[in-house]
Amino acid sequence: MVKSFRAPYLAYNSNLYPSLRDEGFTSDSSEIASGKNWPIKKDGVWHFPLATITVGAQKTRTISMDYNIWRLQTNNIELLKRGTPEWEKAKKDVVDAYLQYFNTNYSTNRAPVIIGHHFDIWNDGVYWEAMKEFASEVCGQPDVRCSTQSELVDYLENGRQNSESVL
Repeated sequence: MVKSFRAPYLAYNSNLYPSLRDEGFTSDSSEIASGKNWPIKKDGVWHFPLATITVGAQKTRTISMDYNIWRLQTNNIELLKRGTPEWEKAKKDVVDAYLQYFNTNYSTNRAPVIIGHHFDIWNDGVYWEAMKEFASEVCGQPDVRCSTQSELVDYLENGRQNSESVL
């Protein structure tokens, strides 16, 4: 059963959360925040905001979602091909951005890292590969739990907030 939601285009209004609660949803990722925010429960639904992250040498800010990074890197045009120097650079920029986001949270308030990914292989799979590399690097670290949003809801509901990082 699906219990988490993200509004298309991140477009929502105040009616969304009571409606989600009434339909049995427990969390939503339609909002955007700084990235160091612990989720809050409002209107009976946990709010898991996507973060604003810094990507690339130009340190451009964007949302922690593959679609937004694809837009930033190639204006939503399929330009990158696996194995090329451009593809490798794009992947490194994404991994570095995710690691910076993680390391900031891990070394400060241990807020969960919320990253949105679609089931798509934009730019020849660069964003999937970046996510896999990022997860491989952080999921085995001490006091880190890589989880689903449903598992994060359970964690928050049981009051163990701030005792360990959750990705």
